[in-house]
Amino acid sequence: MIKLTEWLYFMKVAELQNSTRASIHLHVSQPSLSRSIKSFEREIGYPLFERADRNRIHLNRQGEAVYRHGKAVFADDCDVFCKG
Repeated sequence: MIKLTEWLYFMKVAELQNSTRASIHLHVSQPSLSRSIKSFEREIGYPLFERADRNRIHLNRQGEAVYRHGKAVFADDCDVFCKG
């Protein structure tokens, strides 16, 4: 079962396109964030990100679809949790 924190972590990484900056913003360790993203991807059933370079990552096609779904599901709440 996907946890709410996994959704929120995924949304923040997708928004910032950088897991290190996302971990700082979310006040979690980078390794913990990476584990959470990997768990989220396992639950979804496929990878959601592609690495652009050493520091930046982008959503792949599946990731874009999941991100749009997350934005719709969390609409108002995401403004609080994802940007907070």
